[in-house]
Formats: sequence, C-alpha cells, structure tokens
Amino acid sequence: MTDFSRYNSNHMHYHQWQTLLQTAVGKQKSQATSLSAYVPHGDPAKADCVIGFSFGFRQQGGALDPGPINRSLALYATSRYNFKPLIMQFEIDDVLKGEGRELIHLRIDKEEGIYLDTVQVINKAKAIMAANGWSRPLLVGHAHHMKRIDRMCKQAGLQTLVPADLPSAWDSFSKQWWTRSLPQWRLRESAVNFHYAIKGWA
Repeated sequence: MTDFSRYNSNHMHYHQWQTLLQTAVGKQKSQATSLSAYVPHGDPAKADCVIGFSFGFRQQGGALDPGPINRSLALYATSRYNFKPLIMQFEIDDVLKGEGRELIHLRIDKEEGIYLDTVQVINKAKAIMAANGWSRPLLVGHAHHMKRIDRMCKQAGLQTLVPADLPSAWDSFSKQWWTRSLPQWRLRESAVNFHYAIKGWA
C-alpha cells in the first residue's frame, strides 16, 4: 500500500467513525432532554401477552433477593393482567414463586456468568412470542426504565402497548447502584443511551 492510499484509507475510517459518533451524540441529545418520561399508549386489553422487565435486586448473603421494586412489579402485573400470558424476567418470577403462586407462564433467565441486559431480555421475549404466535406485548417495568424499553422493543419490531401508573420507587439498598435513586439512574442512563446508540440498538 502506498503512502497516499494508506492516507486515504485512514482518512476514510476517521470520517466513518466521526459520522458514527455524531449520529450517536445526536441520538443521545434527543433522549437526554427527558430521560425518565415515558408515554403510556395503547389499550392493554388488546395485548396478547405481558413482558416484565426487572429493576435492581438485593444480595442476602450469597443469595439473590428480588427486592422491593421487583415485588411491586410482580404485584402490578398479576393484579391487573393475570388473565394474559406473562413473560417475566427471572427476578420478578422469583417473587411469585416465593409466594407459592403458579401464575407465570414463561420465565426469562440469564445465562451463567453473563449479565442479562435489556437487549437480551427483548430478544428472549421475542423468541418466546414467536413460538406462541404472539405479537402485541404489554410492557411492564419501572417507570424510569420504560421509555428506553418501549423504544428498543419498537426497534425490535414489536407492536408495544404501555400502561399508565407503573411503579417508580427506588431502592437505596439495591445491589445495582443505578436503581437506588433518580440522580444515580440519570447518570448511568445517559451513558447507556450513548453506548446503545453507538451499537445501533436504540
């Protein structure tokens, strides 16, 4: 490769990276104005299933405890939408199993040693939905998490419905520091939105 062609190649890669970065920054700015606000939409009665996204957890010795937020999400889902098939992330499912309630149809588990992020939960839920012929999920999650959940589910091709009055409390004893308070959540969410924009996930 000549010096000239090497220069052109490096120059092109630089501009490709610069364009990608500018796109990500633009997405982040559009999201940063309202990191926490979500907009309820759709008629929950038209959903053919419910996807539950967990939020935080506690550590009790060597055991994982779902914590109060996931307990409130479990109560929210089962008290309002128990007549629909429930696809619950494992922390929420653990709440109901601990209560001896056999209401969960399907469980989203993590793989050993791998962090189960929002992208993976959506992909696993999509596979479950496809296997059962479902296409219109009602999304249940923490109110401050829901804006990104809804956006990413739509990007994944799901016809989402989002209910009002989702739980919005924080857990100061959560093992996940970003679920302990609104300022901590906003700090991490800005970084997550930027990372996901770079990856093209949101």
